[in-house]
Amino acid sequence: AEQADIGRRSGDFQRHGVTVAVTSADDVDGIRLWDDAIITKRIAAAARLPPTPQSVADSSFHPRHAPHAHGLAVPLHGTITREDLTAIALLRVYPDGPVPAFKALREKGIRVVTMPHLRSTYLDGAVFLLDGKPVIGLTLRYDRLDNFWHTLMHELGHLYNGDVSEEPVFDDLEISAQEDNQEVAADMIAQNVFIPRERWESFCAHRVSTMSICALAAELSLSPAIVAGRYRFEKKNYRVFTALVGHGEVRRLFPSFTGE
Repeated sequence: AEQADIGRRSGDFQRHGVTVAVTSADDVDGIRLWDDAIITKRIAAAARLPPTPQSVADSSFHPRHAPHAHGLAVPLHGTITREDLTAIALLRVYPDGPVPAFKALREKGIRVVTMPHLRSTYLDGAVFLLDGKPVIGLTLRYDRLDNFWHTLMHELGHLYNGDVSEEPVFDDLEISAQEDNQEVAADMIAQNVFIPRERWESFCAHRVSTMSICALAAELSLSPAIVAGRYRFEKKNYRVFTALVGHGEVRRLFPSFTGE
């Protein structure tokens, strides 16, 4: 179910930007289970998996772009330009846009993996270098188009800004990033690559409705989910425009994804 109230309980704490819930002794065990190194190891293991028939079918993996650790070729680059960010963002116009986005990133030498949401965390995504190449992990904890596109572009923003190293960046994208310059900068990229700041400000200066959201989406060749999701996040009101944010439109695109 969608988390309508993003206020954190007094027993929660932050670990590299990821909020971990502590309500019982079992949750303390969960924290130890999902220590930074364990999370990183799990994402890295997924990134190194050899392709399977199903993963090839859903474009999450492709033999030509699988990790070198399995004796298969991998592109020698792994950087991303502003033009690349724009090209990836343009795939938003397709109903199955996440699939070609993953494929395009693999062709750039950037491995993207999905994994089940991690118990006792609010982890949305992570990015780090593995064998010198970028790896992005997405939990798809909210099966929504707005969350997918913002999380993917946020992690790519870290890569574009040069924030990425072997030390992972873990992101809970529902918390404020105002005190972390790297997170603010990655958020700005994720937001402005879809809707320029000036256009967004003029949009918000008027009454926002389902009709105005759909009109802006049509103007910018966006899914209404991206417009509605940004509005909901900035207003911290997750009870409005719930029908527009693309519930159930992401995980179905990746049949190999088993997390709930």
